[in-house]
Amino acid sequence: REISGRSARLVGRKVVVTTGGTMESIDPVRFIGNRSSGRQGLAIAYEALREGAEVTVVSGITEEYELSAINRIDVKTAQEMQQVVSAEMEGADALVMAAAVADARPEQIEVEKINKGELTKLALIKNPDILAEASRLKKGNQIFVGFAAETGDGIREKGLKKLHSKGVDLLYVTDVSDGKVFGETETTGVLLSKRGTEWEFRAADKHELGRRIVSELAMELAKFNG
Repeated sequence: REISGRSARLVGRKVVVTTGGTMESIDPVRFIGNRSSGRQGLAIAYEALREGAEVTVVSGITEEYELSAINRIDVKTAQEMQQVVSAEMEGADALVMAAAVADARPEQIEVEKINKGELTKLALIKNPDILAEASRLKKGNQIFVGFAAETGDGIREKGLKKLHSKGVDLLYVTDVSDGKVFGETETTGVLLSKRGTEWEFRAADKHELGRRIVSELAMELAKFNG
């Protein structure tokens, strides 16, 4: 996708965006993953590019895409994504953690395909919380954006809890009951700010959310060094 209508609010700023899902192998043919197309992260990357940012996309498993002018780094697993994010955050101004990272991975990856009749139990170990780990090393002039996919009642309240526990500046929480949002061009949810401001989105184009997030990034980063 070609970038048009550039402005300059993020010129000289480095923005790291993670997108897509991770793939945690069970054996040569099976894996644990999350249902993610990567569309939301790519929409944010596109809008950041339009504002003149230097954008690095840490890309998990996504739909096929072409986005000119980005630095694209492909990864598969949560551990690979964590390593790349840790390296890329040195000198970065902002991190947008839009990827759908698998919470767990198999304790052991089998070299050969597991017989179907033997696939009755799967021992799992917890994956790293990439955003929480990055937040522990967050610098005072960096802006972090998190995402939370929730189901059931109290979506906003769950989002507020994660906003504070993850140590981020902004967090977008969305209801993914029955697989909603994944793979769609529209999103419904609430963008929460640590400053107490909230923005509600109802069946909004994912680029609309992307523009709001990028606008908030630009305003927050303008407070550091002009």
